[in-house]
Amino acid sequence: MAEKRYMLNVKIDNRWVPIPAIKGQKGDKGERGETGQRGETGQRGERGERGERGERGERGQQGLQGLQGVQGVQGERGLNGKSAYEVARDNGFTGSLTEWLQSLKGQKGDRGDKGQQGDRGLQGQQGQQGRQGIQGVAGVNGKSAYEIAKETGFTGSKEQWIASLKGQKGDDTGYNKAYVDSQYNNLNASLTTVSNKLNNLFSEPYWETFPIGWGQELKACKIGRFIFWFTVYVGNRGSGTMGEKIPEAFRPIFETPLLIHQVNYNRVDGDGVFKFYPNGTIFYAGATGNSEYHGSGVYIAKTSNL
Repeated sequence: MAEKRYMLNVKIDNRWVPIPAIKGQKGDKGERGETGQRGETGQRGERGERGERGERGERGQQGLQGLQGVQGVQGERGLNGKSAYEVARDNGFTGSLTEWLQSLKGQKGDRGDKGQQGDRGLQGQQGQQGRQGIQGVAGVNGKSAYEIAKETGFTGSKEQWIASLKGQKGDDTGYNKAYVDSQYNNLNASLTTVSNKLNNLFSEPYWETFPIGWGQELKACKIGRFIFWFTVYVGNRGSGTMGEKIPEAFRPIFETPLLIHQVNYNRVDGDGVFKFYPNGTIFYAGATGNSEYHGSGVYIAKTSNL
């Protein structure tokens, strides 16, 4: 603020004569005056320019979860999709449905390692007696002893052959009748026992039905060491080592293949083989899938029931 100077006017001879102001020393600061009254509010000034954008603030806390909305209206039912066979046709397959099903069968896999023999299970309860089988065809009459003698070099007549069977007269030295009778009775008893067993086997053969994997069963009849078996199964079956075991009485004397046929609408579509092992293991390879499986045959058992 510029310094103010004041002029002193003195009236001399009826006229005012200015006299230059004389600046004195700066006086002491005066006391503060009383606060004046508040002035009237001034007019609103013009709007200032927009300021620069401030920095982004920190992310606020997540709000509370809202209420669940009302369930929407059920949509319309979709169209039925195509079958796998129809999709195959669309992608270039030209064969029939049966040919397409056969094309799904993969190549035969490698044979798996033979599993360890499991512990022998508890003997099951004896099954119900099966129905009597159909009587077999009468066998061909065997050759007589005389015919066999002729084939082995005898050249005489039947009467001469019979005469040749008579030995020379021995010395009459006597014999132990009690010993001979005892031997005869023992031999007769043994023959009677064997005859009864044979009659029982042929009148009421020993049948048993046991599982061989994938729901398939095998029905078997045991006569001595011979096992006559057959199986008819309709359903799905796979290959590999089965979890089931052959019953002890029906286990083979050595590794034995059992051939079966896969039948589809009265025609054979493929073959399969069950391998029966002496330890009771069952292995299957060959035709698989949902179909019919037929087979029958004979094999030799480790043990005899005679």
